[in-house]
Amino acid sequence: MLRVVVVVVLGFVTGVRADDGVLERLRADNARLEARVRELEAENAALRARLGNVEAAAEQSVTTSVDEERSVTSLDVEPSRLDLTGGNRSRHWISLHAKRGTGAPATGGAEIVIEAAASNGVYRRTEQLELSIDGRPLTLPVTARRATPLLAGPQQQRVGERETVQIAVPTDAVARIGGAGEVRGRLGPTTFVLDAEQIASFAAFARRLAAPE
Repeated sequence: MLRVVVVVVLGFVTGVRADDGVLERLRADNARLEARVRELEAENAALRARLGNVEAAAEQSVTTSVDEERSVTSLDVEPSRLDLTGGNRSRHWISLHAKRGTGAPATGGAEIVIEAAASNGVYRRTEQLELSIDGRPLTLPVTARRATPLLAGPQQQRVGERETVQIAVPTDAVARIGGAGEVRGRLGPTTFVLDAEQIASFAAFARRLAAPE
């Protein structure tokens, strides 16, 4: 009988120790979870602050100029460097332009301008800009191309060509680009991706276009 009592007591003590071990593990897991939650909250706060900075910078990137004689208001987004992912490796910039008012062109919409520092005529026969907006395709027509020769040396020999390509973009497409999470593009042989600041600039530009004149 005494042995039975001793065994029961030992079993009870062992059970208590086991419960203590489980509780310690649970407390440790809870502490790790609380620490991870604090890290995520800090990351979210940093992302919100960065998003606010990006949106503020995007608003400032849109400039307005008024030609009272012609009754035209020009909206412009200053050029920013494109992040190229393939094709022509010359430096490229992208900008946005639109004109509003009674003296503005009747076509409406806006214009994307892509400028290449030394593309040497690769866009001579390019007819469209192909975009992927969050995986959904959008094709925009090229409306004009300008070429400027690059000269070097004492004889001012032609060593290349700088190109500027103008693309028509409807107002609703500007808003679509501005509301996207990812925008990829192809112009002729060149592929690129827009960064967060450039996408935010499209959004700011779309808001200006939608504002009452």
